[in-house]
Amino acid sequence: MDNFIPDNDAVYETLDKLYDEDKFTDIINEITKIPKEKWSNKLWFRLIGAYNSSERFGEASRELQEIFPRCRSNEDIARYWYQRGYSFYKTDHEFAAKHFYERGLAADPDDTLNLKGEIEECNSFLLEDLHKLAGISNRVKITLEKHCASGMGRVKYRVSDEEFSMRLGYLSAIRRIPGTKFVLGFKDFLKTFSDDDKPVVREFLKKNFKITDKKSLDDFCNNNFSYNLSLLLHNVCSNVIGKPDFDTSKLDINGRELFSDLTVFFSYIAKYLPERGGLSAWDICEKIGFARNSFACGIITEADYRAIVNKMTDFAKNSFSSFAEYLVSLVIGSGTFMFLEDNRSVKSAIKFINEMMPLVLGGDVPDIMWNETVGSNR
Repeated sequence: MDNFIPDNDAVYETLDKLYDEDKFTDIINEITKIPKEKWSNKLWFRLIGAYNSSERFGEASRELQEIFPRCRSNEDIARYWYQRGYSFYKTDHEFAAKHFYERGLAADPDDTLNLKGEIEECNSFLLEDLHKLAGISNRVKITLEKHCASGMGRVKYRVSDEEFSMRLGYLSAIRRIPGTKFVLGFKDFLKTFSDDDKPVVREFLKKNFKITDKKSLDDFCNNNFSYNLSLLLHNVCSNVIGKPDFDTSKLDINGRELFSDLTVFFSYIAKYLPERGGLSAWDICEKIGFARNSFACGIITEADYRAIVNKMTDFAKNSFSSFAEYLVSLVIGSGTFMFLEDNRSVKSAIKFINEMMPLVLGGDVPDIMWNETVGSNR
């Protein structure tokens, strides 16, 4: 400890002056030219703050990870959580930021950093974004119901069960996997990738989703939160009405925060979702897509592919009564997916919903009749 720069060292006068002038890069340069073994926690946190203020969040995160074992006093622990939260706050992840500020406040109830004020600010921005989310979800419902209505001058037509399933897996039909030349499209249920593209798709599925065979595909589809939104919604709703599916008290702090954030998020979109189907269209669409891509690159057999698709198609027919319901669930589900994927950012959810709507409105799904028979031979 005796080797550390003392708190009254003249370097702090220099750093304070640079801070007042918003010269964060100069602060970084001043501190990093001092040997690291001489950094006190006070000096180290100045460096982390300068990284955050100059939006070099990756470097701030690395320094926070390194300083954490040295944070023993209440104030240092609180400052650690404050700096963690600040980077999330600055990147529009207010839920995550709020929870980090709450951890800091719990460590230092005297609140020397005014974390209560930071939490209130996060709540204010969250409330604004959640109201926007509700408004957009309402517009999605109204727009898609109108777009799919027979009175729009369209003549609805029926397609085979295989074509119907491909429409349910809409996104996989129009997405081009990076590095490939073509999309699978809607014309051929059993279309496969070219010999050149198959290894590219296999590597894509392995790298991003750890899918390499039938077992890993099943594990992914059954266990990944982001593709089981209907189960998450059911768990949250069951907990809200006092009939939880599991003991939430056994969740760790990250699990409790996630469950709390989902409860709030769902409360703003629930009234716009189909009563039976909820968010399950996203799950159905993506699982059909994963099965289709896995078959088309040679990871699973045709029989495995058909079994997964038939199961998802029957699930859709039991859950929805029209493509209007299905598409509302799919689009709002896409926002929920992005909410989970991007550290519970409501702004990211809204952005993704807005990006999904033109894709859905530009397709032919609204012109197709809803196939109602369940369990047909395919």
